[in-house]
Amino acid sequence: MMLFKPDEGRTDDLGNKEFVIKVAGGPTKHNRYYRRRNPFFTPPKSSTKPKIANDAYSELVSTLRQARYARSMTQAQLAKAVGSNQPAISRFETGSTNPSVKFLLSYAKAVEKNLGFSLKNF
Repeated sequence: MMLFKPDEGRTDDLGNKEFVIKVAGGPTKHNRYYRRRNPFFTPPKSSTKPKIANDAYSELVSTLRQARYARSMTQAQLAKAVGSNQPAISRFETGSTNPSVKFLLSYAKAVEKNLGFSLKNF
């Protein structure tokens, strides 16, 4: 008797199933089905969106990018000064990531800009 279907679960982009069905049979030939999580399954990725207003985020990124250009720094040089890597700088400058406050402060310090925050009631 099966309590679940063998093809139950999601499938990732590579075709790996979320669960692996294991069959165990004994000397009496009674099969038992066990569902185990597949270690190769990668859950679907959700796209990240900035948690702050898009216009404010775009303005912040643009200001910091222009400061980097003014100092004639490449993304690799900036990444070394920030303590990060070049792809992280690129993701931040294209707006495809949610930066931490620590990252923003490090970035601003590396390009010699002052960065201030204010909290508003929503």
